[in-house]
Amino acid sequence: MEHETGIPVNRRTLIAGTGTVAGAWALTSCADNAEPAAAPEQPVQPGQMFTLTTVSQVPVGGVVSVPGPDGKPVLVSQPEPGTVKAFDSTCTHKGCTVNAGETKLQCPCHGAEFDPASGVPVAGPAKTPLATVNVHIDEQGNVHAA
Repeated sequence: MEHETGIPVNRRTLIAGTGTVAGAWALTSCADNAEPAAAPEQPVQPGQMFTLTTVSQVPVGGVVSVPGPDGKPVLVSQPEPGTVKAFDSTCTHKGCTVNAGETKLQCPCHGAEFDPASGVPVAGPAKTPLATVNVHIDEQGNVHAA
């Protein structure tokens, strides 16, 4: 077989090229179109407050994932009205990033699930609770991490 440029093309080259194109297409078509979490513009100094979200953005009985002071996700829950809890999103089983479902925290790697009110594992292989993130709610309803 010969390419229109006159360069001979064998089956192996054709298959390799087709595989490369298909692989590139698969990677781009599966890409997450969501905007990446923005890291803070200025590094947060020890003792400085960092706004994570507002109480109104966290559904009662639910949980949300928001960028933390270091740009890594923080899981914020509101188990009852006006009570907010926050946890590091690093799974205590193998270090994967735990996702915020509507009402639960779940690790996609091995199926560990954590209670959104306490961070305690309730299913799967994890045995240790998620690390807590100290939070404070100001008078405007902003949730801050210290």
